[in-house]
Amino acid sequence: YPSSSMDLCAAFMQRCVEFAKPGGALGLVTVDKWLRLKGYERLRSGGPGFIGLYQALSFDVVCDLGQRAFSQVAGLHDGVGITLLTARVAPPSEEHSFHFLSLTDARCSHEKSEQLSEWASIKGSARGSHLQKEMLATRGRSLLFATVGIPQTLGSVTSQTVRDRAQVIVGLQTSDDRRFVRYVWSVPPDKERWKIHSKGGGYGRWFGLNRFLIDWRDGRPCFENNPKSGLGVERWFEEEGWTYTWFANGALGLRLKERGWSFGRAAASGVFCDDLRLVGFLNSRVASLAARRIGGKAQLPEGVVRHIPVPDSLEAIDPALVAAAVAIKRAIVSHDLTDVGFVPGQLWEPLSLLYLEALLLLVEGELEAQVLDALAVTESEASALESSMGRPVAWNPRRHFDDDSFWRAIPADFRSLRKKLRPQFSGVRDSREAGGLDALTNLFATGGALNARQRGFPITSSIEGMCRLSGCNPSDVVCFLASRVMDEAGTRQALFGPSLGRKVVEEVLRLMGHQWWSEPRIYRPGEHRTYSHTDLARCVSEVDVIAKNESLLGSTVERWLHKNWLAWQDRIFCKAGPIGSTSRGDRVYVHQWATLDARTEATRRVALR
Repeated sequence: YPSSSMDLCAAFMQRCVEFAKPGGALGLVTVDKWLRLKGYERLRSGGPGFIGLYQALSFDVVCDLGQRAFSQVAGLHDGVGITLLTARVAPPSEEHSFHFLSLTDARCSHEKSEQLSEWASIKGSARGSHLQKEMLATRGRSLLFATVGIPQTLGSVTSQTVRDRAQVIVGLQTSDDRRFVRYVWSVPPDKERWKIHSKGGGYGRWFGLNRFLIDWRDGRPCFENNPKSGLGVERWFEEEGWTYTWFANGALGLRLKERGWSFGRAAASGVFCDDLRLVGFLNSRVASLAARRIGGKAQLPEGVVRHIPVPDSLEAIDPALVAAAVAIKRAIVSHDLTDVGFVPGQLWEPLSLLYLEALLLLVEGELEAQVLDALAVTESEASALESSMGRPVAWNPRRHFDDDSFWRAIPADFRSLRKKLRPQFSGVRDSREAGGLDALTNLFATGGALNARQRGFPITSSIEGMCRLSGCNPSDVVCFLASRVMDEAGTRQALFGPSLGRKVVEEVLRLMGHQWWSEPRIYRPGEHRTYSHTDLARCVSEVDVIAKNESLLGSTVERWLHKNWLAWQDRIFCKAGPIGSTSRGDRVYVHQWATLDARTEATRRVALR
């Protein structure tokens, strides 16, 4: 069985075709790999000894159930994608059509069962049908995109994919990340030895998540001697491009990679193109939904991204808005202690950051609308896309968008974007706006958590979470917070408390001589300082933003340092902070980690054991 030897499931599918009599019926419950993956092309379209499922069977119904297709009582793995197939054993005619149904967005087996029963009760052409001959012409791509949320222009009209417009590159394989990769805050800023390295880290768009460094001085000779490392990808390190994370809840988010930065494989990949409009499209809901349909799983390897269809024309997408989104995200990231782009010594203004987050959401909403314009999406297709991927929060009804007070709070460098953003979006439905701000008021008053439904893209900022929870526009939410922050202690605590805590952590690290990647100072190994608790508190309290808002910490600075500082550092720096701290009585001993070489040797010994 050379055409179905890729796994036992494929071989059994070919055997079932052979067992049935000509004209007989066939019903299969299988994993969905045969419908999607390139390795099953001979099973689908034919190969040695087998003409292929597309030509041997006349399909009746293909149902893509996706994951969570079985009852939990069955004890089967929820992460397995399932496909149902019913067919007749007979070559399809030129006019033969079949029904296709996708239930991949349904969240549980009960919901899938209800939708399947509802669909089965529909008669005739209302179900929708697809010509089977198109399966061979498009290698099944038309079937995967003939589903809820995918615009028709991507499923049938376009002939372009990402690989026609960009290079999607497999990254470097270190084979030993514990030895060669470090957090950016855990090593001195030795730029001759270390290279910024992208290796996943979650979902993000435009810029950021640059938390790792790779030991290029000691690692490169090892990579040269390892044929599996793929060191030939090194030439792409010197090119400006984009990286994305494989495991991000099935969402595709491209982030800028500057020249000289490396990227890994099996957790992140590189995308290289000269067209910012393509980046704007790939960061849209449509592209992520298409990637999910192609891959069928949470991870997005290079092969999936290469086959994402691209509109024939991207003229409707403004490249200046894409560049603006990158610039805004870079400004936000400059306040992130865990990123190489962090700029120490900045005055932390939580409201200013919230306004930047709101502006970024508005820009993303405009880009989403431009993508739909490029695809000539109909009203019904837009509604179907929203049901699958959610609606951009920037499309929610607006009140304060045109207020001068809102735009005066935006940094001067970004105020010109006001002319590029439409004040309202057509077809916007006023859903929860009336009670949305009341919900936020109660949230801050009770100290509750943001439990917005995670549909479509993961939440990337606090403002977006508030917008999803309340159904309000980002401009309205941030203006609401600004109006209440001086009157409500609960609101001030929720907004300013975390930022103030991060500021204290930054100040303590500065006092200890910690060096950030963006600083040009020379690292001095062996530095070790010990401060009494009282003296350290006095030094930190000299910063006005801390001294004037000490109550936001919930205690005095001295007590906060004694009880909370180490926990905050561990939370921010993934329990691998650059400073260690121990307390004995009324004294707190704060010290830097041992020298880098000693830590590397200790890690090597642990790995050997």
